[in-house]
Amino acid sequence: MHWPVLGFLGLLALASDAGAQANDDKRIVPGQRIGPWTLEMTVADLNRINGPKQAIGIRPGELEFLPAQQDLVKPLWIHRWDHVRLRVLTVERGDQNIVGLTIFSDAYKTVEGIGIGSTREQVIAAYGQPSAMTAPNAEQDHLIYDRLGITFRVLRNRPPADQKAALVNVFKAGTARERWKY
Repeated sequence: MHWPVLGFLGLLALASDAGAQANDDKRIVPGQRIGPWTLEMTVADLNRINGPKQAIGIRPGELEFLPAQQDLVKPLWIHRWDHVRLRVLTVERGDQNIVGLTIFSDAYKTVEGIGIGSTREQVIAAYGQPSAMTAPNAEQDHLIYDRLGITFRVLRNRPPADQKAALVNVFKAGTARERWKY
């Protein structure tokens, strides 16, 4: 082969790697990350990446307190970046340590293709029966996969095809009992 052909093939390989990496930026990895955001980051890191926090219904940059829902062990603080549809959970108001990443965008999927809009049946087909199932309210269930570090909030009391994931939360595997009562 000639050097120009080898160079061209090398550029194609780089382009395909870049394409795969760009696609990976929308990947949900249980127990680790959602897109570019990881559980190892701090709230300050996310402020640098995403810009100032925003929240629906309260002034931008403030925190919203998530009171103890019927299935939570203790209250959590929500940090919101609504422009990227990301919420981050911490245990204390000023805490920088992230205990959960939550996404509300259907652009993010697991390697199995599961994300917002996936049905309860699709989640269970991909991951099996959950470690636990809790009810944050009268209309939804949490399908908790503690071994993996992921939970899906799905609708209930609807036909199976309408029982879709409304949010996906990634947390450190093996820590579900620190967050949910079951």
